[in-house]
Amino acid sequence: MTPQELAAMLMAARKPAPTIAEMAADMEELGASLPMPEGVVETPRSLGGIDGLWFAPEGSDARQGCILYLHGGGYGIGSARSHRALTALIAQVCAMPVWSIDYTLSTSRPFPAAIEDALAAFEALVSAGYAPGSIFVIGDSAGGGAAAAMALLALDRGVPAPGGLVLFSPWLDLTFSGASHRECGPRDPVVCVHSMTMMRESYLRGADPASRHASPALADLRGLPPVLIQVGSEELLLSDSLTFAERAGIDRVEVTLEVWPDMIHVFQAYFPHLEQAHHALARVVGWIAARIA
Repeated sequence: MTPQELAAMLMAARKPAPTIAEMAADMEELGASLPMPEGVVETPRSLGGIDGLWFAPEGSDARQGCILYLHGGGYGIGSARSHRALTALIAQVCAMPVWSIDYTLSTSRPFPAAIEDALAAFEALVSAGYAPGSIFVIGDSAGGGAAAAMALLALDRGVPAPGGLVLFSPWLDLTFSGASHRECGPRDPVVCVHSMTMMRESYLRGADPASRHASPALADLRGLPPVLIQVGSEELLLSDSLTFAERAGIDRVEVTLEVWPDMIHVFQAYFPHLEQAHHALARVVGWIAARIA
């Protein structure tokens, strides 16, 4: 399937003005429809009071490190289960265990609950014996924003940094100030202004959208670990990645920004249909391998 064919299919299937409950059901349904990779063992795992799913590829050596995965969904929907196919594939191609957590959604508790849970999960992995530098945090969409915000929160509290952050189409600017929010919105088949505004209000509930842990793209990023960003050219959230990468460069943070032509929001999740998804994940493998502590 070409990227254009996939985008057209998704655009045709998109519901007008869906509720958060409808979006949650659709995300779980999509996740359940994706094929699971072979050779990856999935088990529930709870550490530090945080529940999630642990994906261990056969033959992997956990002593080399692990990946903490933060799922997307605007902070209000999604789960470790809805993203299990993608996280299992990441475990397989990286040959590393992946712990995908069920952080607190905004429908239960608002900002900064999700970020606090992410940091608690990271610290739980350290307590379980993983060196901080051997833990890589991967997040998609809001999960990408949570990964960056979690790393900032760790800095603020004197917690050792992870080995690196990998952000897929991250939501990093809750002020919606980027040009892509206006120019790419009409052609984005996955994310729309209506749903993102609804998610933002559910998450922030009056908190300042420009604050450090709400919008990392607008924050002082000095001290962050290396960051890899993969984003599509067709995304409403494209500017979030561009702004963050510029800020990271100014603040002397090692940042690798990849803008993939014709790709849509979190295109890696459409790996059954897009060969570009597999190419992107291969680049993640090499990036992490070069930074294993």
